[in-house]
Amino acid sequence: MPWHGLRLVPPCQRRQRRAGGSAAMTAVPGRQVRMRKARQLAAKGRLAEARELYRKLCRRSPRDREAWLELSRLCRRLGDFGEAEQAARRLVAEHPDDATAWQALGAALHRQRRLGEALGCYQRSLAIDASLPETHYFLAEARREQGLDEEAEAAYRATLALAPDHVPALNNLSALLTNRGRLQEAAGLLQRALEIRPDDPRMLVNLGRARLHAGDAAAAEAAFRRVIELQPRLDDAHSNLLACLNYLGDRDPQAVFEDHRRWARVHCAGLRPPSHWPNETDPRRRLRIGYVSPDLREHSVARFLEPVLAHHRHEDFEIGCYADVAHPDATTERLRGHCDRWTDATRLSHEQLAERVRRDRVDILIDLAGHTAHNRLLMFARKPAPLQLSWLGYPNTTGLPAIDYRISDGRADPPGKTEALHSETLLRLPHSFLCYGPPVDAPACGAPPSLAAGHVTFGSFNNLAKTTPAVVRAWARILAAVPDSRLLLKSRATGDPATRERLLARFADAGIETGRIAFLDPVPVHREHLAAYGRIDIALDTFPYHGTTTTCEALWMGVPVITLAGRVHAARVGVSLLHQVGLDDLVTGDEEQYLAVAARLAADSGRLVRLRNRLRDRMRAAPLCDAAGFTAALEESWREIWQRWCSGAAAGG
Repeated sequence: MPWHGLRLVPPCQRRQRRAGGSAAMTAVPGRQVRMRKARQLAAKGRLAEARELYRKLCRRSPRDREAWLELSRLCRRLGDFGEAEQAARRLVAEHPDDATAWQALGAALHRQRRLGEALGCYQRSLAIDASLPETHYFLAEARREQGLDEEAEAAYRATLALAPDHVPALNNLSALLTNRGRLQEAAGLLQRALEIRPDDPRMLVNLGRARLHAGDAAAAEAAFRRVIELQPRLDDAHSNLLACLNYLGDRDPQAVFEDHRRWARVHCAGLRPPSHWPNETDPRRRLRIGYVSPDLREHSVARFLEPVLAHHRHEDFEIGCYADVAHPDATTERLRGHCDRWTDATRLSHEQLAERVRRDRVDILIDLAGHTAHNRLLMFARKPAPLQLSWLGYPNTTGLPAIDYRISDGRADPPGKTEALHSETLLRLPHSFLCYGPPVDAPACGAPPSLAAGHVTFGSFNNLAKTTPAVVRAWARILAAVPDSRLLLKSRATGDPATRERLLARFADAGIETGRIAFLDPVPVHREHLAAYGRIDIALDTFPYHGTTTTCEALWMGVPVITLAGRVHAARVGVSLLHQVGLDDLVTGDEEQYLAVAARLAADSGRLVRLRNRLRDRMRAAPLCDAAGFTAALEESWREIWQRWCSGAAAGG
């Protein structure tokens, strides 16, 4: 989780390029007293009073470099980026050869998300003086926000070369490397940072994320819980904890549900929904729909959303998206093309976004993130729309009373089984809770690799965090039961050497020779990722957190998937997906059956060949890929709950 505080270097590190006027400034009567008083007020948190003193100093001595610099800095702390910019521009005008002045102007522009202008200022600052670590750090932050990871990494490393104990740079470089799967490097940087600040909440969040990416959900949970002890009201850290709980197989579902409800009680206290909405209560009129997501880009959520957006009936539904997308791409533009309205929400606070939704008079607002990164649950807690739904991006309840419904189906959430684990009313669609848009860049399905290799290769391309100790134990038993079989693993984390070694050690402890386990590095090109399924005969689903995108991809590439059904939605996604393509016999109820089905299928080369040849066509004809039918069912459910709301009935009533 990046740090966004923009802090200027201390005065002792600054270099004045224009010394002229310095003596005159210090000679202003009472200046030093006022400067000291302003700093004391700022240190006590009395920022508005400190700002007034700095303003007076600037008026008394318009060329006072230090006063303008401190005023700009303080205005950024107050969130008044306009005045911060004005002060910095005055500073640059008076001291055009001062590197710190350009740094201050860049920081003020940066906080207004005027990245191009900010970058120009940072580069000007470094051209004057390349020894200021904070300028390199600000440059790194700007490059990261642009999605330029390599350039950001270089700038972070330049910061650390000048200031090895620069904690924000250590923390944010670690986060960047974690996202790129370089977990060992990330862990080393975090260790250095935590030695300096052992209980820093933001670094502990990054530690939890790194542990989760490496497949150690228990250690991740411990880090997130420590953050909550230190800062109970840090909502995004609390959401990280809830997301982490989905990976742990030894948690009581009722306790996990209570954890989700606790999030709402802690972070949404005082956020009361309105008693009235101005929306016209006509049950048959055209409805305004709003999707809210940070993932309207090349992302698994977009792969399931795009076919739905493409099939909405715009004569009956006005479709809008509220996009928290920092780096739009070609997928973003395609999604935008399917919408009647598109709002860039990246610069809007939760309250501002809620007000925008109210002004747009959205009838049904749909959350696509849940407790995943960059969610807008604090906006949903304000209930800007009369009906609010959760769908697609998160496999559990949100815990928010302000969200009325959660979209699911009868196999992912069997009637009578999971209602008590949701704060929302379950809105079950007839066939599936999602629709898969087949990739247009998929290569053809080849023959099962076992025909040429002479042995069966099992595989999993799921997030490594889903590979729990129970999963490793089950996979080891399958390898032991199927002579000469292999296991191929691929995820964002399997490119990290230390992560590979840890996994190999876990399998060795379970009695499996390390030569039977192979890894693939992550690849940036989607077609290459899909082609990698050609190297496995049978996909093994993780449990209790099933794959979704990975299961659909495997099936599309002709690879059968074996899953182990559990009690909650995350542990039943595979049940829903496999049913739709007629592979119910590959759904198992316990570890023994999981092992038996895997061994039986591995021995049936004829069936593996038939599935390779036919599974894609079967999937294409299934409800899972029927975008028109799925969207019609989704819209029908919207109409039903809207009519219910118009009649005054409560959700589910």
